[in-house]
Amino acid sequence: MDSPRASWARLALADLCSNGADINAVQRGGSSVLHGAVQRRDAALVRLAIRKGADAAARDEVGRTPEQLAAALGWREGQELLAAHASLPRDNRSSRLAVDASRRLITPPSLSDVPPALQSAFTASCHRDLDGARELLARDARLVFSRSTDDELPIEACAHTGARPIIRLLLDHGAPLSLPTAAALGDLEMIRYWLTRDPSLIHERGAHDFPVMWYAALGGGSLDVAELLRARGASVDQESRGTTALHWCARRGDRALAAWLIDQGADVEAVGCSWRRDGQTPLRVATEAGDAALIRLLKDAGARR
Repeated sequence: MDSPRASWARLALADLCSNGADINAVQRGGSSVLHGAVQRRDAALVRLAIRKGADAAARDEVGRTPEQLAAALGWREGQELLAAHASLPRDNRSSRLAVDASRRLITPPSLSDVPPALQSAFTASCHRDLDGARELLARDARLVFSRSTDDELPIEACAHTGARPIIRLLLDHGAPLSLPTAAALGDLEMIRYWLTRDPSLIHERGAHDFPVMWYAALGGGSLDVAELLRARGASVDQESRGTTALHWCARRGDRALAAWLIDQGADVEAVGCSWRRDGQTPLRVATEAGDAALIRLLKDAGARR
């Protein structure tokens, strides 16, 4: 397993970027975050920085690109990775605030007179509290476009918890229907709409850096959604903090989707750090949950830790 220090460096970078940090901000001494990832010889951190939009042509204080720095350090893996950086996936969040459920273009209203605390409170309620969300929304329908202090939209809050009744409530009030939300809702037609319009949206991320394949598990374990995303190019091992959809299946007891992911080649030994600092494999998640059927499924697929 990765050291906790390595795993939490990736966690910190993902969280910072998800909350608006500039991945290309110059660090003390003139190096970029990508240079720092190379200095650590952390291939996963390099991939994450690239995925978040790091400039592979940036120069450090002595004029070296990250690839040149990798060469100077004798880190061949990093050198090869950066030489092929153009082929690595980049995050895409362009469906986030584009259209509503009727595919009408969205122009969010001004919320300048709405206190940030109220916007955050509404977004918080949208994670799981349907009655609370309905009550607040009745007071001011503009709250559907709130932004919490960590830049999360209300529709993103209920999408990543799989709270479909709240998703539908917000959509009825004009909330945006992004690709991740469509996946959480099981809306195959809208998924096809987005991925036909822009195939690169397969790399879209929801709130908190959640990859689109996760939403097949978060939305109630939809095999149809997972199969469609897979057919359109999503890896079954799309990860954030090392956590994959298979980890979520183990956490939620979703044996059917777990079996499909394994059949599609999911990494049963992947180490995720979403819930424990020292990392967990899907087998460890299932073991801690006491799910005997999932434990057996994972062990039969070759999981050993």
